[in-house]
Amino acid sequence: MKRVPIILTFFLGLFLLSTATILFAQEKMVIEPSTKVKFPESRPFLDQEAGVITQCAGTDVRKKFIVKVYAICFYVNVEELKTLFPDGFTGTEDDYQKLIEGSYHRGFVMRFVRGVGKGKIVGAYRDGLKKNWPGGEKTFDANQESVKAFLEASNHDIDKNAEMHIWIDNQGTIYVKHGTLPVQEIKDPDLAKVITAIWLGKKPVNKNMKKKLVKWLPKLLSGS
Repeated sequence: MKRVPIILTFFLGLFLLSTATILFAQEKMVIEPSTKVKFPESRPFLDQEAGVITQCAGTDVRKKFIVKVYAICFYVNVEELKTLFPDGFTGTEDDYQKLIEGSYHRGFVMRFVRGVGKGKIVGAYRDGLKKNWPGGEKTFDANQESVKAFLEASNHDIDKNAEMHIWIDNQGTIYVKHGTLPVQEIKDPDLAKVITAIWLGKKPVNKNMKKKLVKWLPKLLSGS
């Protein structure tokens, strides 16, 4: 009689383990070709269990000269984007502007393939904001409260294989997750647009990256 609970516990453990293994195996991944970094094909907004589901629209690698810095994946909520692109996404500048200004859940997830100092990270974001600032570079103010909060949230060294996430919800609220640090929340819809423009604007980090980050968007919107 005493052996029955032990046997049941053993088989229950095997069942749970096999179930978890199957679920893990079923999770689809996309691979950034240059770095071989894997990203989930879909993930909940902010990686919260009950978050809005977002899909990978494309990946690329950020290089400084020939040195690989991070792999990046652009996540979007497809259902919200369908209302912005009823005729599909064709890659025109007007389409990119909709991605910058539109109300939808999105995220830029970066996996660093080398350690980077905080000064370089802040400098890169400052330059990206400045280049895409409404009204031109001369109107950019790094001391503006929300800009300062964003740069301070980025002002940390990051280790190799660590991730930095920038999520933006459909209200324009920005969430910055730097490595294992707590998420920083910044409510500024206008800044959210400029942050999106760092990668998708008229003066992006890299024009080829701009195209690659939306590579699968037409297919996602068509449902094919």
